[in-house]
Amino acid sequence: MKRILIMLILAVAIPVNIIAQNYELNRAKRLIENEEYKEAATLLRPLAENGNAEAQYLAAGLFVEGKGVIKSEKQAEKYYILAFNGGYKEAIVGLVELYDKIGEKEKASDILIKLCSNNHDIEKSPLAHIYGEYLYHGYGNISVNKQR
Repeated sequence: MKRILIMLILAVAIPVNIIAQNYELNRAKRLIENEEYKEAATLLRPLAENGNAEAQYLAAGLFVEGKGVIKSEKQAEKYYILAFNGGYKEAIVGLVELYDKIGEKEKASDILIKLCSNNHDIEKSPLAHIYGEYLYHGYGNISVNKQR
């Protein structure tokens, strides 16, 4: 009987927690849209620290720009990686753009190469402009096979 009661409590508690997290995440998104970044960051931090991949992605964006938080490329990198590893695939775009912005061409090119080797259609990706620039200038480990 005790086991059944615990299962019932968990069956109700878990969905309620998910609903609460979604509510807070949506609230944070509205705050970002309204340029209320400090309040958004306050809502996003606990969600991000508890593994919400979309919250991690949004928090990374705030850290890149220093909106509502102290600007920190390290924190942005941390949250982009966590978001990507947590299943938020769009985070890889933010990570490559961050590396490109801060001059980490090797790291950015390594990711671009991995994406291409995994049959990722880079030409249709938001990363196409960075990939093209890296090809053109020979940045990182990306090069064009020039045959005559």
